[in-house]
Amino acid sequence: MSRLLLVFMVMAAMAAGSELSPEQVHTALGAADGSMSITFLTVGSNETAGVSSWVELGATKVPATISTYTAGGWVGLVHKAMLTGLVGGQGYKYRCGTKAHGSEQSSDWFDMKFLPKDLETVKLAIVADLDGREAAGVSTIDAMSKEVEAGKIDALLHAGDIAYIKSASTEQIYDTFLNQMQPIASRVPYHVAVGNQEHWNNFSGYDNRFAMPGSNFWHSISVGPVHAVFLSTEHEHGPGSPQYAWAEDDLRKVDRSLTPWVMVLLHRPLYCSTNDYYDCRIAGPKELRPAVEPLLLQYGVDVVVAGHVHNYERTSGMVNGSQATKGPVHITVGNAGDIEGMTHGWMKPRPEWSLVQSTELGWSRWTATPKSLLLELIASANGTILDNVTFVKK
Repeated sequence: MSRLLLVFMVMAAMAAGSELSPEQVHTALGAADGSMSITFLTVGSNETAGVSSWVELGATKVPATISTYTAGGWVGLVHKAMLTGLVGGQGYKYRCGTKAHGSEQSSDWFDMKFLPKDLETVKLAIVADLDGREAAGVSTIDAMSKEVEAGKIDALLHAGDIAYIKSASTEQIYDTFLNQMQPIASRVPYHVAVGNQEHWNNFSGYDNRFAMPGSNFWHSISVGPVHAVFLSTEHEHGPGSPQYAWAEDDLRKVDRSLTPWVMVLLHRPLYCSTNDYYDCRIAGPKELRPAVEPLLLQYGVDVVVAGHVHNYERTSGMVNGSQATKGPVHITVGNAGDIEGMTHGWMKPRPEWSLVQSTELGWSRWTATPKSLLLELIASANGTILDNVTFVKK
């Protein structure tokens, strides 16, 4: 074999290896008890022939499915493996691997702790409208990463507008963002609702890159005493739609003795007092509320979390536009930091139901027990608590 041919073969192997290096690792709870999905991506080649991949859990290799998409000119592969038989409360180490043409690539080892269904206390980080292309979003990601590393967060929930690719030709922005999120999402479940920013290329990047239990557009999970329902404001959601039928069935089946707190996450708010005529005076009160609010009231939803407007707002309990002691509280958490910046204007006069308004950069931390639900708005820059309230089950 000539030296030139040998050099060529080595260079080809190195190039193939870089195209199959696992990255963007993120996890989600599976639909079945004791299951969790692990998703990772490889970037640089759409070729699936001769490629295999897996998640290594201890001495076990769990095969991954391999898919790709080419919308927006994206080049890469999506690998998804479903881990089963996991024991609640037990810690696990895992890593992701690929093989092609005799060359293997592996990620670092990651630590995760599988959440027990009967967890007495659960701590959730919840955000919306987050990307990592500017200092604000990076600050929030870093702050949450530290909390996760310290074992203070059990899961991350994201109510839409993920990464802000902003055009049909910039799907690779998802790659950067999911790598930034990897220190969080590789350790704790990362569950998402779809937002308007995911619409590019008919939601291809969003739908291919995530593996929510059931559907990436609407699904639910139970974590400790919380049942969280993720809905799409970007698809038909009123009575007669598939989404509405699914949501009604899901809410009807909730066992409040096991999950006394029911939370709905969606992207666009039903209630907001931002000085945004369409979102807060048209879309919320005249489109979303008539379609969705009766269902929330029928099944006693406690909290509705949204984003879309780039600030923080907490309402009183609400029913049909009026304050009510038994209506759900609506929280907007669109202040996590994104390329578009904060939304600073507010309606005047201020509605009586708008209890707290903030344009400070931050993320929300929720601590749930069977009897109480604590919400804290945390400043990304320094950890200051900007708002806090405790809801109590009587």
